[in-house]
Amino acid sequence: MPAKKNIRSAFSPTDLLLLLLLAWYGLPAREVLPPLALFLTLKLLLSGRSAVARALSLIAVWALTAYEAVYGLMQVAGMRMSNHAGFAITGSFDNPGPYGGFIAVGISVAFAYIVRYRKRFKGWYRGTMMTAALAAFVLGALVLPASMSRAGWLAFAVAALLALVSEGSVRVWMKRRRGLCAAAVAFSAVLCVGIFLLKKDSAVGRLHIWHMECRAIAERPLRGSGPGTALGAYGAAQEEYFRTHPDADEYIVQIAGCPEYAFNEYLGAGMERGIPALLLMAATAVSAVINLRRRENSLACGMLALAVFALFSYPLAEVRFQLLLILMLASCGAVRRRPRKAEAPLLAAALAACIGACLALKPSIDAHRQAEQKWKAVSAYIRYGVPTQDVEDLRPLYGELSGDYRYLYDLGYALHRRGLYGESNEVLSKGAAISSDPMFRVIMGRNHEAMGDYGNAAGEYLRAHYMVPCRIYPLLRLMRLQISTGREAEAIETGKGISQMRVNPKNANMVRLQQEARASLDSLITVQCDAQAPGS
Repeated sequence: MPAKKNIRSAFSPTDLLLLLLLAWYGLPAREVLPPLALFLTLKLLLSGRSAVARALSLIAVWALTAYEAVYGLMQVAGMRMSNHAGFAITGSFDNPGPYGGFIAVGISVAFAYIVRYRKRFKGWYRGTMMTAALAAFVLGALVLPASMSRAGWLAFAVAALLALVSEGSVRVWMKRRRGLCAAAVAFSAVLCVGIFLLKKDSAVGRLHIWHMECRAIAERPLRGSGPGTALGAYGAAQEEYFRTHPDADEYIVQIAGCPEYAFNEYLGAGMERGIPALLLMAATAVSAVINLRRRENSLACGMLALAVFALFSYPLAEVRFQLLLILMLASCGAVRRRPRKAEAPLLAAALAACIGACLALKPSIDAHRQAEQKWKAVSAYIRYGVPTQDVEDLRPLYGELSGDYRYLYDLGYALHRRGLYGESNEVLSKGAAISSDPMFRVIMGRNHEAMGDYGNAAGEYLRAHYMVPCRIYPLLRLMRLQISTGREAEAIETGKGISQMRVNPKNANMVRLQQEARASLDSLITVQCDAQAPGS
């Protein structure tokens, strides 16, 4: 009987919510089993030897934060190259957005620890922990502003507020200085407006993305469009919006694009698996923060920072965030000062399960990685104009990479160039279902046009136009089709629409396409005037 009680005490409502979310999502075993096995192993480890395991988990978070911060400082100093041409600092990430969010999560954990134990750092243990926390916080605080990640700033601010109000002495201080606190709130509001205006186009674009995602959720509120199809659902929602709102604000038309991520993990889950998945994900995050806070674990502030950052970015697409999340969720169970006899065999079994799951899935994971490497090599050859048997090289990789829309586009376009139009459309239609990029529709339209199916070709060009209405190329393809099929009047209307579109003068390709459309339009109008002239 004691052993059963011991087993139950290691789990919490957060775990139940997480398992319900995974069950509702129905992800492939290759994606679920390794992290789930790691979660269960950490769960048993952290719920048993609480003092040692908690210290190690905190130090691991701070060490990763310090590593990324030093990496970023070396990039600023010119000792390392940035991973993005447009930004000087990205850490080991591909761009500064996720980098800033990662730093925000790490220094939130460090700040919470510093605030809690600021008066209790005597002895080697507490002194070592405080030194590690201070080092991570100072290094992270140096690079967080430079990341220009507004979501990261906000995530840290919210987590820091939780750390402060959780301390009784701080709450007493705030009650005695209500006027000062009110002024701080007002200043924070003004600061938020300033941060919004710092990159206004990006901020408004993010609001537009959320608007389209909410419309996509409303289309399939209960079951969603399926795992991995969030971007496809987004593209369909944006197409429907601009098709039914021809008078949409020109500013919104200009900033609308085809995002590669949902930029809101909760809305992304809602698009893929409906409102139940959205609510389960949000409930899991809230429950985790509450559980960690009740256990006086500094990871509570890190979990809150991650939950806030997930409102604005795509942390779950990065492995480092996934590992942090697994660690935080695994820390939500009850803890005890002393391990009990039942925990040793359970921990051994969990470790064996973790190793067994990884070994069992290793061939599949290796095959996927090798296929990805080969595809990227072929894509590089194509990009630089090196002769290659692209179709023969890409087609065998379909079984492993059919869920990657970038691969599907490369394969579909290669089939188009080879004249295999029907097969190309089959591949591209699958890519369009998981991507918001209108170029899938454009190439499908070109395939239909090459097969003489002009009606479907025009329909695909129009779909591509409404998906991202600020782009000229889909309409230009439609105009060329209308000219080639003798529909000059329709081509003139399309050309007038292209001529009136706003084009960034720095975008040479857009300027060239608009000039081509205007030249064709002038030629059509001249021919029409000559035909209508008396005596013609």
